[in-house]
Amino acid sequence: MNRSPIQTSSVYLLALALAPFTLLNAAPAQAANVESDCAAINASYVPVTGKVATTTPNMPRPAKGAAFRDPAFKSCVIRATDHVADGIGSTFVRNDYSRRQAFNADSSLFIAYAYNGSWLLYDANTLARIKTLSGPGGDAEPQWDPLDPKSLYYVPTNGGTTLQKLNVDTNTSSIAANFAGKLPWTDATRVWTKSEGSPSADGRYWCFMAETDAFNIRGVFTYDLKTQTVVGTRAMSNRPDHVSMSASGRSCVVSDGDVSGGIVAWDRTFSTSRKLHTIGEHSDLAIGANGDDYFVFADYAGSGDLVMVDVDTGVRTSLLPTYIDGTATAYHVSGKAFNKPGWILLSTYANYGGPEKWLHQRVMAVELKANPTIINLAHHHGQYNAYWTEPHATVNRDFTKVLFNSNWGTTSDLDVDAYMVRLPDGLLSAGSTPTPPTDPTPPTTPPVAACTRVAPTVSLTGPTTTQNAGSAVSYTVNVRNNDTATCAATAFSVARSVPAGWTGTLGSTSLTLSPGIASTTSLTVTSPTTATGGSYGLGAGVSSAAGSGHTANASASMLIATALTPPPTCTRRAPTITMTGGSTSPVAPGTQVGYTVKVLNNDSAVCTTTAFRVARAVPYGWTGTLGSTSMSIAPGASASTSLNVISTTSATPDAYPIASGISSATGSTHTASASTSYTVAQPVTTPPPATIGQTETVSTDKASYVRGETVRMESQVMLNGKPAVGATVYFTVFKAGGGSIVTQAKTDSSGYARSPLALASTATTGSYGLYVSATTANASSSASSSFLVK
Repeated sequence: MNRSPIQTSSVYLLALALAPFTLLNAAPAQAANVESDCAAINASYVPVTGKVATTTPNMPRPAKGAAFRDPAFKSCVIRATDHVADGIGSTFVRNDYSRRQAFNADSSLFIAYAYNGSWLLYDANTLARIKTLSGPGGDAEPQWDPLDPKSLYYVPTNGGTTLQKLNVDTNTSSIAANFAGKLPWTDATRVWTKSEGSPSADGRYWCFMAETDAFNIRGVFTYDLKTQTVVGTRAMSNRPDHVSMSASGRSCVVSDGDVSGGIVAWDRTFSTSRKLHTIGEHSDLAIGANGDDYFVFADYAGSGDLVMVDVDTGVRTSLLPTYIDGTATAYHVSGKAFNKPGWILLSTYANYGGPEKWLHQRVMAVELKANPTIINLAHHHGQYNAYWTEPHATVNRDFTKVLFNSNWGTTSDLDVDAYMVRLPDGLLSAGSTPTPPTDPTPPTTPPVAACTRVAPTVSLTGPTTTQNAGSAVSYTVNVRNNDTATCAATAFSVARSVPAGWTGTLGSTSLTLSPGIASTTSLTVTSPTTATGGSYGLGAGVSSAAGSGHTANASASMLIATALTPPPTCTRRAPTITMTGGSTSPVAPGTQVGYTVKVLNNDSAVCTTTAFRVARAVPYGWTGTLGSTSMSIAPGASASTSLNVISTTSATPDAYPIASGISSATGSTHTASASTSYTVAQPVTTPPPATIGQTETVSTDKASYVRGETVRMESQVMLNGKPAVGATVYFTVFKAGGGSIVTQAKTDSSGYARSPLALASTATTGSYGLYVSATTANASSSASSSFLVK
């Protein structure tokens, strides 16, 4: 399915650039260490599996580098980019696409795409922006080398006849493959996959489209990067939506455009084919647990189910429904976890038709089999507003790192950043990536290791404090399937034991788990009101149809208080926030004014100390600096921090609101805000200078240009008949078809200011308007002209 967003007119882009852009108030970026920060969270991580119905939690956008536990699914999530703090500006830095591998071979680096078309390199552990990559630009289709973590392949923007290889350390490129003279189409000048394709998992085999300068299709071909040879070609008259090599390297998959229609998988020599589906949908190619290639997509033309088709055999399997109680959702698939065959990453967004369901607004791991294991990873907190706000979640090769996009807390289509989920190393069952055959002979199914049943692991955990007789106490039963990876999922029966006369209620009496996967259920235990003080034993156990080898037990104890003394309870209350200070009289624009933000924790005495997050709000363009963005305050205690505010030098006389607010992980109860004002004084006016004469002229070195040439613009400013020296001249070029470019230059001793304008090779032809203006200390002037671009 075509992934390109709707093209935006240059007029709209200019208006967007000139309009004020309001960003969500978020805590400043902080130094990150993903591995150590997430290790603490993952130490107690238990995956939330199955079709779990939980709506997106309401929580503020996190600061870059701050690791936190996902409220619903308990995974370690960390904001990976911050387009403002990373120096990009008011527009996004995001993961490019779900079918693109963002992480390098050893997952130490990742690439991100900026709104200006540049590709950025980040450290995957510290999250530091390392550099802007030199070479790839726009739709360059970057692909990491599967072995060398420093090498990145890409194609020239909008195609070319080479495959480039970039050393990300030195930022220098070399030619990895040159297709010139190797193809049967003499007028083919552009080679690419049309944005969505990938090479084989080992990086050896590539499938490309060949097109003319005018993007007219000539055909598709497969290429062996190891031997530098064209393996097979197929002429085409209809342009495909995209092409891609399967992970094994056995098939080139053509999405639409083929004479047979639909999605067609060809062998490397284009001798035999298999039709996989009728139309192109959001999809990806992945490796199954059996080593076969799989095409994974949602069948919107049929049942709407998420479906996989075995590329090697044509067998079709439904994975899960996407139409739930009259609702529907959009989605993206990433099959790039090549070292964990049998799993894909699914991200969903833009649901409609009813309230949020278990499938919506989240990122999840889905097993490639009927009735799959589903591991819920995180809510992405995005609000859909056109293409750039789609989550486009992608996964690294060993399924330990996930990137997704979000405009978290806004509805903006450009205030978007990337977020990372760092999963435990052993979360998914280990798999081995099948080795692709080196010749076009039909594939053989690799041998499957024998299944070895291993006793499961069971734990029973709960409170260790003394409980009152008659109270209901919740415990957690955790069960992990320790079978080897080739075993089928097991339905474990869960049982419990409690003292006579007590009640024990299990949340579920059955847990179906794939090998290597753990899950939990609750055990609620209620003692009789007549229970005497002491320690009482509790138990939980599991078994399955596999027999005695699949049994395990765990125990815990409950302490009953001797007397019915109600334990003290923690009552969370809204904190009190006040703002004091400021200037007692109006101040000149650009003046720093200091305020004090004081917070009082009103929680009851038995509550624990709370870490309050502090934020501030100042008028657009002003600077507001908090002394501290976090304060840990005990119940009944207070703490203060400073807030220094500087207005813009262009601020007009008025009273402007200054606000501060606090929140904590407790939720909405722990939110409060306060406000005060900053008053800008009336300016001291002086009589205007006597009117003097200032004139200005403008010209170009030619009346017309061809695309790719440089327009040399010149303006002379005269003040009272003499050259105006050191005046700033603004050159505004109004492009044919809409949009403008603004440059500036200083006048020399003769009153001349000069500015060159390099025309792009794709510049719109037609008449371009030229307007210049200059303002000196006592006067202003302007002039206009025009030129043609042919």
